[in-house]
Amino acid sequence: MTRLVAAMEEIPVWMVRRGPWFLAALITITVAPMVVAAIWDLDHSFPAPPPRSDSPLLAVSAGLMLWGLQLRHSLAASRGVRPAGWPASLLALTVLALVPWWWFSVNWISALWFPLASAVMVLPRRPAAALTASALTAMGVVAGSATAAAGGGAFDVVSMIAVNTVAFSFGVVALYGSALLVNQISALFGTRADLAASAVSGERQRMSRDLHDLLGQSLSAIALKGDLALRLVPADHLAALAEVQDITGIARRTQEEVRAIARAEHRISLDAEVDGAVALLEAGGIRVHTRLHLPSLPAPVNALLAWAVREATTNILRHSHAQRCWLNGSAAAGLVRMEIVNDGATAAPSAEGTGLTGLADRAHELGGRAHQGYGRNRFRLSVEVPVAVPPAD
Repeated sequence: MTRLVAAMEEIPVWMVRRGPWFLAALITITVAPMVVAAIWDLDHSFPAPPPRSDSPLLAVSAGLMLWGLQLRHSLAASRGVRPAGWPASLLALTVLALVPWWWFSVNWISALWFPLASAVMVLPRRPAAALTASALTAMGVVAGSATAAAGGGAFDVVSMIAVNTVAFSFGVVALYGSALLVNQISALFGTRADLAASAVSGERQRMSRDLHDLLGQSLSAIALKGDLALRLVPADHLAALAEVQDITGIARRTQEEVRAIARAEHRISLDAEVDGAVALLEAGGIRVHTRLHLPSLPAPVNALLAWAVREATTNILRHSHAQRCWLNGSAAAGLVRMEIVNDGATAAPSAEGTGLTGLADRAHELGGRAHQGYGRNRFRLSVEVPVAVPPAD
């Protein structure tokens, strides 16, 4: 859980929550210099006719409309959608980028970034690429022609074409890339949030499964020994006291195991579970026959079989009037199998039960399976899992 929290803290949450502000700021620092240049005639990037107006009202009004339309397109692109009525807004943006040239001349040249970037955002990929390439080529030709007409040499013409092409490409990439960046970071945040939620859900399921399997047998053992102690009290106080002491020991072990489960440190052993199951079942008057021919097993497989023994023991005590039980374990051809059979079964436990479902999930995680069968007053629980070990002799 700590690692999950740390991973979530590494995500730039400000980019997700303040993505619109980020886009608005970027568009502002793109529009503002252009408006200032239009008012004070600051841009002389290539030879052009002098501006016909330096009206602040006209420049600011046109700049604000450009800003609003571009922000509308960028916000929609950051969400992976096209804005409603985008053909009209794209046309309006293009008009605002071209018409003010009549008044501001080359000072308004950066305005062409916006319709080109918006075209990439709203048009299909191929038309957008063709339009952008054509526009960049046209701008290079215009800049080169203006430079040549002003008496510039071949080097000046080539340099002007290169500089304008790079500058316009940079502007388009910056505007489109910023919207794409916000979109991708939002998607990443959503994916990580989903993964974190999935991990939390998985951890809850693990705890629920482990607690069910642990407490099921422990509570059954306490109930069994409590009943036995009550029956022994009139005839044998010492034996009854021994059973009560066993109950106390079971409760304390259960308390420790619950704490271990909460820390994901709980470990279970097949040998210990078999010994405990035999002792518990025989204490309940059930005769147990064990035939275990198993090699040394990997820890996950050992734990799976141990959980199978524990679940079977719990079901026998809760759902049967068993007199005999058989625990069989074998390994052959890379497959380990554990089978627990008991008589006196009153009915097959529900396949939807938490314990059997949890056991099936554990087996599935290791590439195996768990299944049950009921017939002739006998219940059979078996677990099979592939293991790369030689069969036992």
